[in-house]
Amino acid sequence: MFRFALALLLVSSSRPLRAEDYEAAPITITATPRPSKTLTAPAAVTVLTGRELERKRGQSVMQTIQDAPGVTVNTTGAGIAKPVVRGLTSQRVLTLTDGVRQEGQQWGDEHGPEIDANGVDRIEIVRGPQSLLYGPEALSGVINVVRRQLRLDDPSFKFGGLLALDGFTHNSQTAGSIEARGEGRGFGAAVRASGRSAGEIRTAKGRLFNSGMEERSTGASLAAKAGEAALRADFSRFDQMLKIHKDPVASPGATAYQRVGHEKAILRADAPLPSGKLSATAGWQRNERQEFETAGASAKLRLVLDTWTGDLKYHHDPLGPFEGTLGVSGGYQRNDSRASDERLIPGYNQKDLGVFLFEELPLGSVTLSAGGRYDVRRMSVTADQTLSVADQVRRYNSVSGSFGASWAFAEGWALVGNAGSGWRAPSAFELFVNGEHEGSGRFEVGRADLKPERSINTDVSVRRQSGTVQAEVTAFRNRVNHFIFARPTGNVDAGSGLPIFNIAQGNATLIGGEADVKWQARDWLGLNLGADVLRAQNDDLRQPLPQMPANRIKWGVRLSRADAGHQVKDAYVSASGRLVARQNRVAANEQKTAGYGLVDFGAGAELPLLGARARADLGVENAFDLPYRDHLSRYRAYALNAGRSFTLKLTVPFGS
Repeated sequence: MFRFALALLLVSSSRPLRAEDYEAAPITITATPRPSKTLTAPAAVTVLTGRELERKRGQSVMQTIQDAPGVTVNTTGAGIAKPVVRGLTSQRVLTLTDGVRQEGQQWGDEHGPEIDANGVDRIEIVRGPQSLLYGPEALSGVINVVRRQLRLDDPSFKFGGLLALDGFTHNSQTAGSIEARGEGRGFGAAVRASGRSAGEIRTAKGRLFNSGMEERSTGASLAAKAGEAALRADFSRFDQMLKIHKDPVASPGATAYQRVGHEKAILRADAPLPSGKLSATAGWQRNERQEFETAGASAKLRLVLDTWTGDLKYHHDPLGPFEGTLGVSGGYQRNDSRASDERLIPGYNQKDLGVFLFEELPLGSVTLSAGGRYDVRRMSVTADQTLSVADQVRRYNSVSGSFGASWAFAEGWALVGNAGSGWRAPSAFELFVNGEHEGSGRFEVGRADLKPERSINTDVSVRRQSGTVQAEVTAFRNRVNHFIFARPTGNVDAGSGLPIFNIAQGNATLIGGEADVKWQARDWLGLNLGADVLRAQNDDLRQPLPQMPANRIKWGVRLSRADAGHQVKDAYVSASGRLVARQNRVAANEQKTAGYGLVDFGAGAELPLLGARARADLGVENAFDLPYRDHLSRYRAYALNAGRSFTLKLTVPFGS
């Protein structure tokens, strides 16, 4: 099929080939409080949008970004993927939806962000501590998932929408979403719905029993604008049922599964002021998580988390040479451990308040940036006899800061350096857990005297952006004092049969680098090459940190034609792959994994369909059906990763 597609693309038309120039450097709002170009942003930034985002659309929103520089994912089958940025995950990577932090019991290895993979317009990935702008839980980076925004500035009111269909053969998965919208003349409204259904995962050596999933998502948006003032509201609900494949030797025939429901409402307002601009965001979300040991049984674990957040930012006009933002953020969180057999964490109420100032100083080709932040947190814990926890109040506070400099030393070139600090208070789970956790397959024991993590990160990048080249090479060092981790003891709990993990703490150092190069070598030929390396060490134990991603090299070749004839536009065929090194730098009692190399193929085009211009993408993932175990797969001790999978992604816009 791919040989035929390649031949058709290269010889079927004598029309000239089009240079698929890389778009001008996109604007990002995640690395700084104000819009800035990725070329000179103080932190390392990757932005996925447009056709690239459509081609990479995965089974979960985080699988979409797993090949971005410095980013990997912890996976639990096909339905859960937790982002790992520069080796750190869970509550050290802050995930946002339209700028509002996602709160859904992130402490769990098998608790993925509850975000629909469809309806996404862009994803911004910022690597390195971002506590200055976002407070705690941003030690290693920020991932901002931005959904399609209503266009309010069109002079005429228009109706339209988008239909997306996906298929993956390795687990007989089908997925679809539809969005309808009306927008223009200062007003807009949209509704959306999506669904996903998958059976058991097929590996190169058989299927994984009890590994299917079901997922549903709905949402609605409203927006209005008058002059420079705008008000936007959004509501979404995400529901997932995920079956958990367990060790077939230790738990033959096990039918464990999870049910997760997540509701989220966002209200955002922007208003001009005589000396600047005011932005306000308020969010509410409820996360309900249930874990079941067997099909048809009552919930073994049930947690309900309510979160209210608010942010107010004043972007002032230039004061002399300075441009910047003064911000204040706050939050209230209530966790309720509902009656169930498992008691992993006690109930608690948590209050957060932070204030920050960020300023930039343009000096010709050099731009300096600096800022500081102060945060306080108060956690009131409810007594829990099962966990041997008494009523208590925990208080934490921290000062964070950053300093960055960028030098645009030539047209399309920049040298960027950044030093920043971050912090994270221990979670209720890390402090108080004491029992079996079916979802993670562990018996976990917390530690009540944990101190907050504090990090100092420095990184240096060289960037190149032109009409045909996008490139970045970055080196970083992240020192994390009082690093909190789950340490395997090598023992097994007699009652549950689960391995015992103790929550421990020590100083850690993570050193690594990222390289990513995209080159439009000819009008018809695009090449990309990337690499990630990481060395993560527990300095106190003098051994590697657990659960660290292996080093890897990524490559890709893409042949394209702007006009392939017969109304077929933007046609392409591609080949790409990942070479992943063996991971033998592991903590005590942690399993090593072998290296592997995967190859994927793809082809796609824009073509007429039912009066619309549809965009179709065909692919083959793990084309040679290689048996392999990813080091960040929670199934790696007893199951392979997915085998060969044929994929289809179809995106059809409709209306005006």
